[in-house]
Amino acid sequence: MKLWKTTIAIVFQFLFFQDSIIAQTKLDSLKLNLAKVQGAEKYEAYGNISWYYMARTQLDSAKIYADSIRLLGQHQEDPNGIRYADFYYAVVARLKGEYQISLNHLEQYIGHFKSVGDSNKVALALFQQGSIYDKMANYDKSLKAYYRALAIHEQEQNQFKINFVLNGIAIVLKTLKRYDEALVTYERVLSTDSLNSAVLLNMGNVYVGQGELEKAEPFYLKALKVDRKNENSLAEAYVLENLGTLYGKMGQFPKALSFHTEGLELRRKLPNKVEEGISLKGVGWVYLKMGDLIKAETFLKRAMKIGQETGTRSLTRDSYQYLSEVYSDSGDFENAYTHLKSFAKLNDSLVGEESVKQVNELRERYESEKKDQQIVLLATEREREATLKKAMIAAIIFISLLALMLLYIFRQRLRNQKIVSEKNEEIKETHYKRRLTELEMKALQAQINPHFIFNCMNSINQMIKKKHNENASKYLTKFSKLIRSVLENAEDTEVALKDELVTLKSYVELEALRFKEDIKFVIEVQEDIDQENTYLPAMVLQPFVENAIWHGIRHKKEVAKGKITIAIREDQDLLICLIEDNGVGRQRALEFQQKSVLKKKSLGLKITEDRLRLLSREIKKRLIKITDLTDAAGKAIGTKVEVSIPIS
Repeated sequence: MKLWKTTIAIVFQFLFFQDSIIAQTKLDSLKLNLAKVQGAEKYEAYGNISWYYMARTQLDSAKIYADSIRLLGQHQEDPNGIRYADFYYAVVARLKGEYQISLNHLEQYIGHFKSVGDSNKVALALFQQGSIYDKMANYDKSLKAYYRALAIHEQEQNQFKINFVLNGIAIVLKTLKRYDEALVTYERVLSTDSLNSAVLLNMGNVYVGQGELEKAEPFYLKALKVDRKNENSLAEAYVLENLGTLYGKMGQFPKALSFHTEGLELRRKLPNKVEEGISLKGVGWVYLKMGDLIKAETFLKRAMKIGQETGTRSLTRDSYQYLSEVYSDSGDFENAYTHLKSFAKLNDSLVGEESVKQVNELRERYESEKKDQQIVLLATEREREATLKKAMIAAIIFISLLALMLLYIFRQRLRNQKIVSEKNEEIKETHYKRRLTELEMKALQAQINPHFIFNCMNSINQMIKKKHNENASKYLTKFSKLIRSVLENAEDTEVALKDELVTLKSYVELEALRFKEDIKFVIEVQEDIDQENTYLPAMVLQPFVENAIWHGIRHKKEVAKGKITIAIREDQDLLICLIEDNGVGRQRALEFQQKSVLKKKSLGLKITEDRLRLLSREIKKRLIKITDLTDAAGKAIGTKVEVSIPIS
């Protein structure tokens, strides 16, 4: 029993990258123990040696001892031994980045030990599943696996195992930007284990996600100190990567380069090519920021190649984005344009596939997952079978005595349940309609961003074809900054009024550059409006400004005299936005459009109308009002659009 407990402790310490015991265990001692044990204990002895090699990333040697477990199981015709080997195969595959192969082995392992009632082994595999699904950005399945493992460990009251599962859950919460919940989870772990390197690292990540960079630095440095003391090169590489990213965000590029380079050297010795690619991308990004474009291009191309070879599209996407900036800064606008298009295409694909269900729904599943563990029979339950049989007999007698009473109660409750059922259906219908509205809003927002991006990219393309290189360079630089802001807000249905106005100003500057003229842009906001805490749908005003330029000001004889005024005020629960231009008016714009070969359809305006309609289904008044402006002689002198946006 003592040997069994020691073995389990060793397994968990490596499993969660806290490999301080195995890293110090001598190989000859493990092999000596292997020669002494017999039967089922020999499986674990082989497994301990496999862990020893995995701790040092000698994965081929680790697999040999996993093979030994399987061969021993086959020789003894023991299905437990055969399936036991699957766990070690799975961990080796995970460390190599072969996630699907690892999942296949884990399914075999879980299925077998679930059937024989060994919940401890099932929990080991569930944690591995959670970690892999997190890497694959399948956060729903990741949390589901973690919560199932947590339920088993809480039944066992094993704080050591609980802490590691909580760490995994907190990592996913951080990825989903549930920062407060993630911090509470990490603090729960640190209350029992103050030197947990993984938790220290991830707490730093949470503070970075919240933009509190100064708070993150001491957590990273403490984690690095712990990993170096434990000689855990795998975990050390993660910390170095995060330190490099942190100092890059703080503008301390020489420090950032030093940490990214050190992390890259460590990861080159490891078998996981994806992580090497991530470090290459980090080094390339720092060189880009430091202005060394030749080195930046070299490292980013190598990162992109690894991303393409391994099918890691997030790595490929980021490499495209940074390479576009490299080529733009070096004046190679054709390459910049090509890589920017590739980035936009791949990013749209990833945004569509990485949708994550609400964490609250998954938390509600937690209690039901505890019930699911009844299927995974605990080993201790076997000892209680005799007691349970007696209890079942007593329960049958008791149920028989109550049968007549229950029949009467059932008839009475049937009538009440019908009423409750009708009420529940009403609640479900209300929830469904609300959720449907949210989904429609996201779908419409997903349409307007590609519509806007297409218009801007088309302008860049025209400038490149006409060899207007200087304008193309300016346009691409401004556009890259603007598009970054647009993409960062792609997941949010609402943005602050201040950010929306900054985006509009940048857009007008882009259009003015296209026409080679200045367009006067005036913004007037009611003084008592808090621009940072007043929210409105993202990109909701841009289509109206776009119409003012394309259909009004563009047709003036002197575009330079064009002027757009935006006035914003509050009226009870509405935000009133007036967009006024001094263009040729709607009638003249329609005449120009009919004569034009390119009949530009106002897709953005139609989408915006639909978005406002969804926000105000119970409001009968018109939300968009368009007025033609005329002078005393009745001549068109512009257009005024009044947009009423619900803000409560």
